[in-house]
Amino acid sequence: MEKLGVIFPGTASFYTGMGKELYINYPIAMETYREIESLTGYNLTDRLFDSYCCAEFTTEEKKLSVLAAEIIGFKLWQEKYRISPECFVTEGLGIVPALVCAGAITINEAICIIHDTCNVEKTIFKIPEYPILSEANGYTEFEKEDIPCFVKKTLDVESLNIKECTTALINRQIDCLLEIGPDNRLFKEFSAMSQKFICGYFDTMKDRNYIIENISFKKFFNMKYFIMRLLGIAASTRNFSTDYSNYESEVVKNYGKLKELCDGVEKSGLEISGNHVCEAVKLLDSILMYKKVPSEEIAERYSMLTEETLICINNYIDMD
Repeated sequence: MEKLGVIFPGTASFYTGMGKELYINYPIAMETYREIESLTGYNLTDRLFDSYCCAEFTTEEKKLSVLAAEIIGFKLWQEKYRISPECFVTEGLGIVPALVCAGAITINEAICIIHDTCNVEKTIFKIPEYPILSEANGYTEFEKEDIPCFVKKTLDVESLNIKECTTALINRQIDCLLEIGPDNRLFKEFSAMSQKFICGYFDTMKDRNYIIENISFKKFFNMKYFIMRLLGIAASTRNFSTDYSNYESEVVKNYGKLKELCDGVEKSGLEISGNHVCEAVKLLDSILMYKKVPSEEIAERYSMLTEETLICINNYIDMD
């Protein structure tokens, strides 16, 4: 399993309607929104999920909405995947939900900090369960007593220093980065460092069903799902070749072998080995080569698959 860092973005990740699918489908989401609404007096969900609402959101409403979405997202992700990240990376407001998710403060304390940053000094912080890296603490380790200082500084940071953050993550030997926030804004910036990290995101405003599908199918680090997606790529990729002389042996039979491998994996219930994945990748590679699929299209499909699963297909190409 790769070492994972979880990114908590700031207020810039806000968008109207964020969290609606989680609110509808998961009791833990409804409970979290209700708790925040009861503590603040804001009727967040009515306004946030009303597609006809034209009223401008206040800065505090946006912050509370991001707080709720990131706490819910992380709770659901942990409940589903049972994976402990190596560290959190935060930007601006993201430090607050990160501290809640790390067990350092309560939701009530988080709301107090959002309402008035002076409350940082009054808050009694516990030791976070995960190291938190922010621009304000120089992406380094910190002592418990340092938390109030870097929280106040971080709340004023609107964008990450990607270069310095990357260096800190490399020093920690982080392989994967997952943006837990309500939009995949920072994911795009870290993707520019794709030669260093495998990057993915838990939610996106482009596809409101993405997060539900992710939770339902448990896509991240899921070798079974990964192999099934390889089968999907084999079936959906257009044939650019005009030579059909060996189509039966090079495409149809290899597709049949790939489907047989998928079916066998699904029925057996056994843990997938690297050899299974290598075999599936080789079969797909043979199909795409015969179809003469342009290298740019192959690269794009593989990149999307990596984002979707946090599994890098290149790790299984040309492996013996």
